[in-house]
Amino acid sequence: MHGAAVGADQSIAFAQCGDQFGQGLCRPYHYRSVSADFRQALGNQPGCIARRGLGLAQRASLDYFNGIRTVGGNRAKNCRYLIMQTAPRTDKELSGWTLIRETSRPGDKGERLRLYRRAD
Repeated sequence: MHGAAVGADQSIAFAQCGDQFGQGLCRPYHYRSVSADFRQALGNQPGCIARRGLGLAQRASLDYFNGIRTVGGNRAKNCRYLIMQTAPRTDKELSGWTLIRETSRPGDKGERLRLYRRAD
């Protein structure tokens, strides 16, 4: 898995796709381009990345394709970055955060993933 360790809960998403996952043939879980967009924006040492609304498949894909790991709950309160899954028409303004990237899976018109950086 490209050298990334995957937690037990994330391995479920991989099992659903089997060997086809890394080849992009498992369309419901294909977040390769999303992950690449976020990796480019985050750089190599982003530190803590909070999550909001990310499902298991999204979290596993971000980790699998580009080693992007997010945290939730109390562990996320001091993170510099936030990845949020939302609908396209949801307001992009988020108090205390600056939007730095918005992306979606190819052909997906019902979901947006947004990357925010904590405002200074």
